[in-house]
Amino acid sequence: MTNDKPATGGHIKRLTVEDFKRVHAVEITADDHVVVGGENDAGKSSIFDAVEAAFGGRRAIPKDPIRHGAESAQITVEIDGDMPLTVSLRVTDKGSTITVANPDGSKHPRAQEVLNTFYNAISFSPEAFQNASPPERADMLCKAAGIDLTEAEAEIARMYDVRTERNRELKLLVAQVEVGKMEDHDAPEALVDIVALAKKQTAIYEEESVRASAVRAARSAEYTDEQARLAVTRRHAAVEEATQLCENNAKEFAKAVEKADAHRDPEDIANDIGRIQAEMESLAARRQQLMTEELAAKKAQQVAELAGNEKHRAGQALVATQETSSDTEAQRDGTRAELEAALAKVKSQPTQEEMVSAIQTINTDIEAGTVANAAYEAAASHRKLKADMDVAAGKATTADEAVTAARKVKADLLAAINIPIDGLKLTMDGDVLINGVPFDGGSESGRIETSIAIGMALNPKLKTMLVRQASLIGPAKFKRMCETARAAGYDLWFERVGEDQFTTVVIEEGTVRAP
Repeated sequence: MTNDKPATGGHIKRLTVEDFKRVHAVEITADDHVVVGGENDAGKSSIFDAVEAAFGGRRAIPKDPIRHGAESAQITVEIDGDMPLTVSLRVTDKGSTITVANPDGSKHPRAQEVLNTFYNAISFSPEAFQNASPPERADMLCKAAGIDLTEAEAEIARMYDVRTERNRELKLLVAQVEVGKMEDHDAPEALVDIVALAKKQTAIYEEESVRASAVRAARSAEYTDEQARLAVTRRHAAVEEATQLCENNAKEFAKAVEKADAHRDPEDIANDIGRIQAEMESLAARRQQLMTEELAAKKAQQVAELAGNEKHRAGQALVATQETSSDTEAQRDGTRAELEAALAKVKSQPTQEEMVSAIQTINTDIEAGTVANAAYEAAASHRKLKADMDVAAGKATTADEAVTAARKVKADLLAAINIPIDGLKLTMDGDVLINGVPFDGGSESGRIETSIAIGMALNPKLKTMLVRQASLIGPAKFKRMCETARAAGYDLWFERVGEDQFTTVVIEEGTVRAP
């Protein structure tokens, strides 16, 4: 099949593959579509892998690329058109070498950079687009169209995060405001002066302390007065006892004097002794009697003297006791005055019942004031929460608008993707729609046809496209695809299992057999 191709871009004119994967030696010359047929494991896929490896460089070289038994693999691709080139890839166990030469034999110093201008994943291999995930397809289309969504998507993600945070803050504030509704409703209009109440409470406690001190002082004075009264009583008893002792001593003294008076005077007796001393011998008995009387008289005199002394001492003790009793009574008068003063002070103070009532009242006022202030502060906090909620709601709305604006930027960028395929649309979520139907919702052959159309619409420099799953394409659609590609100036290289009327090259055991 021949075709007059437009003079823009280039096509693969000739492909030579040696010892690459299952291929032993294959050379294909193409001036139109190429249909590679053959049985499974014959080496068909190896030919398509070789083309991708030649243009894709090291990233496209498959694992184990050298045919078993060979030392190296060689791939040569000749391109015609506006920019004729010869691409050569040599692969050994040590690595790979690629060269890009002009028709005059001169080589490009940066071979891979030149090939990158030809290589486009979608155009080169439509199945790459077909088998990709929706986000990967969107990325392929954007890259192919030269549109970078990185900043737009980053801004959307950032705005989503901001909106999420703003909505979280708003939700939290709404919940807090809802909880505080009753507190706001029952709250007082002003704060209670707890400091003034506390000062009043302190004054009441101080007054109670004064009252309690006065009561203790009165009790102490009462005790002291009682002790003084007992002392006076004891002193009165002592005076009575001393008086009785004096009286008893006076009686004993009177008795002693009376007894002493009953005897003669000792001097008279001594004179009689002198007078009758001459008569002592005859009057010895009388002398003895007189001496006895003398001793008795002296003894009675001594007893009288002792009784007089005891009477004197008893009198002194009585006087001392009477004086002490007077002092004790004077002290009692003082303690009684102190007691009366203490009792008067107690009477001037509030009663204990009044102080207990005052303390209970002030404590109740402080507790009620504390509760009221807590309600007031809760209401104030609730009002602030409501104000914060309004601010947060505004921020949430702004964040939502920012998300919408960021998505519009992305939508505008997506709308700028110029792929001239009727009904093709790339959604904000990265889904590709064809006439409103998701790309993955179509038939296999339909997806292949759409992928080819998208690849051609991207207008790559290399006008050759590889279609690996061509066995899934029926004859009518196959013909239509070939005619569409031919009209657009593209060559399609198909891989089909088996051999039919469309086959142009048959691969058997890694070599070419004529169909």
